[in-house]
Amino acid sequence: MLIPQSWDVSDLLGQSAVIEIVDSSTSGWGHIMIDEITFSDASPEVSLSRWVDFGPDFYAAVPFNGLSVADRVGIAWMSNWQYASSIPTSPWRGGFTIPRKLSLKTIDDRATLIQQPVANWTSLETVPEYTKSWDTVAEGTQALPLSGKTFDITTTFSDRTSTSSSSQYGLILRATSDLGQQTRVGYNFATKRLFVDRTKSGNVGFDGTFSSTYYAPLAPSSNGQVTLRILLDWSSVEVFGGDGQATLTTQIFPSDNGVDIWLFSTGGDTGGVKLNAKSIGSIYNTSSNPSSSTSSNKSSLVTSSTVSTSTLSSMTISTSPVSTTATISTTLSTTSRASPTPAAPYDFRPTYHFVPDQNWMNEPNGLIKIGSTWHLFFQHNPTGNFWGNINWGHATSTDLINWVHKPVAISDADGIQAFTGTSYYDPSNLSGLGTSVNPPYLAFFTGYFSSSGVQDQRLAYSLDQGTTWTKYSGNPIVSQQQESPHDVTKGLEARDPKAFFHSPTGKWVMILAHGGQNKVTFWTSPDAKSWTWKSDFTSANIPGLPSAITGWEVPDFFELQVDGTTTKKWVLIVTPANGSPATGNGVFGLTGSFDGAVFTADPIDTSTLWLDYGRDFDGAMSWENVPASDGRRIIAAVANSYGTNPPTNTWKGMLSFPRTLKLKQLNGKLQFLQLPVSELDATGTSLTKITNRILAPGQSLLADLHGKALDIRLNFIPAAGSTLSLAVRKGGNEQTLIKYSQSRTELSVDRNASGNTGYDPAAGGIHVAALQADSNGVVHVRVLVDECSVEVYGGEGESVISDLIFPAASSDGLSLTTDGGNVDLRSVEVRAITVF
Repeated sequence: MLIPQSWDVSDLLGQSAVIEIVDSSTSGWGHIMIDEITFSDASPEVSLSRWVDFGPDFYAAVPFNGLSVADRVGIAWMSNWQYASSIPTSPWRGGFTIPRKLSLKTIDDRATLIQQPVANWTSLETVPEYTKSWDTVAEGTQALPLSGKTFDITTTFSDRTSTSSSSQYGLILRATSDLGQQTRVGYNFATKRLFVDRTKSGNVGFDGTFSSTYYAPLAPSSNGQVTLRILLDWSSVEVFGGDGQATLTTQIFPSDNGVDIWLFSTGGDTGGVKLNAKSIGSIYNTSSNPSSSTSSNKSSLVTSSTVSTSTLSSMTISTSPVSTTATISTTLSTTSRASPTPAAPYDFRPTYHFVPDQNWMNEPNGLIKIGSTWHLFFQHNPTGNFWGNINWGHATSTDLINWVHKPVAISDADGIQAFTGTSYYDPSNLSGLGTSVNPPYLAFFTGYFSSSGVQDQRLAYSLDQGTTWTKYSGNPIVSQQQESPHDVTKGLEARDPKAFFHSPTGKWVMILAHGGQNKVTFWTSPDAKSWTWKSDFTSANIPGLPSAITGWEVPDFFELQVDGTTTKKWVLIVTPANGSPATGNGVFGLTGSFDGAVFTADPIDTSTLWLDYGRDFDGAMSWENVPASDGRRIIAAVANSYGTNPPTNTWKGMLSFPRTLKLKQLNGKLQFLQLPVSELDATGTSLTKITNRILAPGQSLLADLHGKALDIRLNFIPAAGSTLSLAVRKGGNEQTLIKYSQSRTELSVDRNASGNTGYDPAAGGIHVAALQADSNGVVHVRVLVDECSVEVYGGEGESVISDLIFPAASSDGLSLTTDGGNVDLRSVEVRAITVF
């Protein structure tokens, strides 16, 4: 194995030296590759993570040319010169890996290459898919109800705290019934390595080196979970570990009768196991070749359906164990792969949450009210259902519920995309971009150069009440050269400007996020066009901030009055990429003081730091220019932290329902309070109202109600030890559970049985938030349910959990139950929301 070499050259300091590279090998084939020579005072470190792929069959990797920096895609020859001419294939020899999306991520304080199959790989996936969870997989092996030669399998599982050298978990692929032939793909808990064992994979005798086991280092994630994604093809296995920081590619040459798939757990039981498997169709149209439809081209699944046979393109797999099973066997079609097969019978388009008319959106931008119209701008790809080609999408509303789609407001042009930013009104025309009679509305945004990765700050303005926007001819207003002294990447990670006019100093203020640096910078300007750096605000300025909270983005900054007092606080809202209670990204808020140049944060309380405890509230931003007569600070975020993975076909990305944001002293702490905007109260129809009723264990309410777009309000007094459970989007084996535990004073959302959770390793799980009863002992919970989401508000809004769900269209039932004690239901109301 090639590893970095190091020498102590301290004795040569101040002298001239020559480094001579000599090939001392006397036999064999290979290269000497010198990619980098570095001089450092630090001790040498040998890191295996420098390898792009740890398998034997990944060679001569190259990226595709003509793509932007954000859209790098690579591919490699899947073979090895050691045995390339000997592999047992005819009439072909040699293949390529799946094209891989390439990106960088900071892991353990170092830039790490991330690889994942390109997004449109999913166009080959067929339904039904197999999804199942196990609290514990017992030691030993167990057959899965799967058989075939082409699968996309993702499994997540918990790390083990007690291990031995034999502590392993994984899958057995392309196995014969007696396991005489098998390829093992797994994880060793003791060594923290994923592995592929092909010693029994089939024909291994054509070369003396082929029968081997290969390893790749893979540490568990911060929440103790390990993820393996396995792409199985007829003669290959590609394994992607974690987020894609460890990959391992191998060829295998099994016999045709080896098609079974098993789980194995050795050296003990394995906990928290989830598995999702999708059958993969062919990329080739073989309709002209009759020999392509042979018995070896079939896949089968054992399901809990009572249907005896069906095509893979129309069946949905139920994974709950039942007493009877049926075998589904079908020949995979190779002629219908031109477009993706929908993963659900409908596209989950929400009833009262905003989504783009089509294609991709991420966080909201430039939120502003102009007259009676609420303007929503958002990161948008108008030409594709994936991140890229970013413009400012645009929609308007008069009630924050019914939205009208508008043309793109700020487009990408000349190789410069329009990244996130904010809008503000310039009533005194300080920018000079309007007139005193018709002052401009200003939009501040990041210009992203896809060819170089440079990010600078730019300005656009509107003179027609936000209908159309003109880019300022003097752009950029903050150049890469200005950013470089304050950004460790020299202007490659400075973005998301929040700009506003600060009346006490008579200056414009801009806050910039610096990706991966855990800081924002403050800038000022007399005219919103020429800017001067003033200060840095970093994690070091927040004593007690957990170190796991990293990767700050999308700052918002404004003043809020503490409810019931005359005290005002400056509020800084930040979206970190890591460290949220639900893992991954989230939104936290700080309070403090601001003098026009420097923000000083108040001491933090980690129990009140987060605005949302769910997985799907990201890039929060507030509407500006809301009249004082309204008086509300209203925020919204993008409800999606899974990129292109959610199983929607015509759109990606949804706006959270707009919510008010307040500050209030509550339970002895200054807390953020959030509740849905009151405009929702005027919509929909009441389905039921219940008052002053005791709910006892064994009883169930609301079972006669159905709905996929609901506003549910619960006010109750729980008995000691009781847990109240509200099930929504309930049908068959599916339900999303909202619970309140009296003993733990805890509100939770359980998505484990919510429907399709196999599209992303983080799509299931339970998310929790602390919640106390009010001074009268009453617990208040409000639940907004839509086609693909739940947003749960506890108390006065101090505890919020927002999550995406993807149940079947037929799963629209409800139930309200209790365990462990009675619950005094003071009031329950269920309203059906019907707006769009």
